[in-house]
Amino acid sequence: MVENPEAVMRAVLSCDSDCASCTIDGVDAFERNCSEVALAALDQIATEPTARRRFIELRNMDSREMVTVSKILYANTVAKHTLVHCVDGERFVTKSLLELEQFGSPFIRVHRQWVVNGDHVGCLGWRGEEASVSLDSGDVIPVSRRQLADVLQALDEGTY
Repeated sequence: MVENPEAVMRAVLSCDSDCASCTIDGVDAFERNCSEVALAALDQIATEPTARRRFIELRNMDSREMVTVSKILYANTVAKHTLVHCVDGERFVTKSLLELEQFGSPFIRVHRQWVVNGDHVGCLGWRGEEASVSLDSGDVIPVSRRQLADVLQALDEGTY
């Protein structure tokens, strides 16, 4: 078990050495290479209780990465696939919108096809009878009539 998996991930991501002199989380990387330590940290972070998690695992057919939850702006479905929009780009992932919603705070289901990160919501507005949330990135995401009451409550109470 890795004592501080988030610190390990930060160290591994910033490590540019050949691992001969690298020490991560008190483990001499000469004995265990960085990728082994990183995989152990990934597995541990992915199974932590959601109340403590600041990272979320995003997988697709070719890769697996841990992304800081605060970097995710929103996610939507595109042709039965989930597209996650982050501050640094978009990723198609195997995770469903329901899994993001069940991750809990700060994700809010705003529409059958959309989940937003409540920390990035700037305002809730209306165009005619259609509601939408504006994100601090400038993206405008529709809010369905069915989800409107829950979205209003989550934003009002800060329970996202």
